[in-house]
Amino acid sequence: MVTKTINKLHFDDLPPTRFEDMCVQIVYRMRRWDRIQHFGRRGKDRGVDIYTEIMDEGAVEKWFIQCKRYQDINKSQLEAIIDDVLKVNKELPEKYLLILACDVTRDTFEEFQKYAKGKGIPQADIISASILETMLYANHPDLLYGFFGINLINPRIGTVTRIKRRLAMKRKIEEAFRGARIGKNVLIRDIHRDIYPVQDFDTPGIYPWFKLEYFRTYHRGISFVTGIESVQVNESGEWKISGYKEKVPDGWLQINAYVVGNIPYDNIVEIDLNGDEFYNYPHLYCEFNSLGQPYEEIWYEPTEKEKDRVYVLDRDKRLLN
Repeated sequence: MVTKTINKLHFDDLPPTRFEDMCVQIVYRMRRWDRIQHFGRRGKDRGVDIYTEIMDEGAVEKWFIQCKRYQDINKSQLEAIIDDVLKVNKELPEKYLLILACDVTRDTFEEFQKYAKGKGIPQADIISASILETMLYANHPDLLYGFFGINLINPRIGTVTRIKRRLAMKRKIEEAFRGARIGKNVLIRDIHRDIYPVQDFDTPGIYPWFKLEYFRTYHRGISFVTGIESVQVNESGEWKISGYKEKVPDGWLQINAYVVGNIPYDNIVEIDLNGDEFYNYPHLYCEFNSLGQPYEEIWYEPTEKEKDRVYVLDRDKRLLN
């Protein structure tokens, strides 16, 4: 029988930011967090790369999570990490988790836990390199491929997994938006640029998070109103976007149309129905992998007030200006 040997993963070969990105994705999947924030990429994280909250028996349990891509670490360095966190944070977490790119001895681990508890942190834990590698192989083959190029999934299994995930997300979305009206607010968030609630106005392209209005579900996902445009339509149903103060030709109508973006289920990672203290409506965590956007298609639909005049804007009859 032919076997395949997989070499040990070298986490220290990843750039620090990529190691941290990988840790964020793993942490995101660890629990059904009530809140999760990623601070590390922005700097000034006060020793907390990832901050999470989860309800535990009616109380909020706060986690401080830090990612260290060290090749080796000793007892003194671990104590210094705890000291640095305490120095710049007035409020202590219920749990502190350290994710390492190296392994530690049992004695070092126990001393770390004892030191953290003596400093007022009830629980402290370490995910070392060997455990991190096991998690990737056992539970996150997609991350194993994305960060290390190791593909453990044959094409059929990958297809079946994708379809099952798509159907599960379809059920979740349909349940979440059952009975929802057009205009219901939804926040769209890019999972790979998790700087929320800070906004990035300097980087070109679409923002890492923004508000849309629910429109309806469709066979592959969920549609949102992204804006309203003036549209000119002729008697044969041909139409075009109206330019600013553009004159309406004879025989044409000018109407308002919704600009609608389709986000497929495959691009949706998770949904948080309740939102948070900033935006208390559903948050959709998405992959922006359609040319840097979450949409697979943008199309146009007459607004409700215009339906008596123009019922539909046929995609095939659009004229480019």
